[in-house]
Amino acid sequence: MPKFKIAINMRHGDLLVADVHQYHGNTELYETEEDKEYNDKYPQQTYKDNLGVGVLGLNNRFSRISFVCYLREDMIKCAGFNKFVISLTDSERRSKWEGTDFKFIDAINGKEELSYDCESCNRMISYHNVRNTPQHLAKTGCFLSHLKVLNHIVEYKLDKCIIVEDDALQVGELPGGLPDDEIIYLGGFIGAAKIKDTRKQSPVIDHQQGINTLDTEKYRMICSLAYYVPKWQIAKEVVQSLMELKRWRAIDISMPKVLKETRYHYPAIFIEEPSKSQIQNNRIDMFANEKYGRSKCKINDSI
Repeated sequence: MPKFKIAINMRHGDLLVADVHQYHGNTELYETEEDKEYNDKYPQQTYKDNLGVGVLGLNNRFSRISFVCYLREDMIKCAGFNKFVISLTDSERRSKWEGTDFKFIDAINGKEELSYDCESCNRMISYHNVRNTPQHLAKTGCFLSHLKVLNHIVEYKLDKCIIVEDDALQVGELPGGLPDDEIIYLGGFIGAAKIKDTRKQSPVIDHQQGINTLDTEKYRMICSLAYYVPKWQIAKEVVQSLMELKRWRAIDISMPKVLKETRYHYPAIFIEEPSKSQIQNNRIDMFANEKYGRSKCKINDSI
């Protein structure tokens, strides 16, 4: 187990209990003098190569066979997700994702990698008091980071993909049987269609357990905290639609506008972990909860 710099000499009849989600492997096979004596005395009669499963018999007189067995509830419903977390390389949130089954997508650091007059920043719409501030650069970087992971999905033709931002916190099991014809939000918060109305009061919605379709005439999904992309072709359509937009707004505003429907799983699988915003310096201490509302939380100043 390389992370812990240990190796276990497993012998016949041994039992090893470990966290199998940690990276692990086997050492190269070798033949001891004792093995050689035994193999000379009882030679194997047939040697075959089976390259389909990686067993080589011609060059060795022995092989390893491993059985991996699972006993899990509702195992038949396991979806086999491809999981991605968008995170700045120097983000303090990054460490919590190390050693998990989420693959890092290095976020675009707008404040360091973009300029105010670059093409992407010129396409991004911000209020006049934000346009020429680091917040505008960071917002553009966030947009480009989501494009980056969607393009990755398209390039490698990946299906069943979970995308989260690094301030997401998983609080529920990933469900089986998710729809395969549209992006499904797995976290965030819902506000009124007009942002000024959201500031006044959070909407009261009669959510149903499972998949819901948002009435976009009245409401909108805010925050691209976590979402599910069932097929790479859908990611391709979203990327194309976003790139065809003459002007961009923040990703959580632009992406729902190019979807056929805004759908979400209730309750949320991911909530927003209280932490300082990497985009807004004056962010309020309200964070997306499992009911797609916002909870007031204290931010640890050390974060």
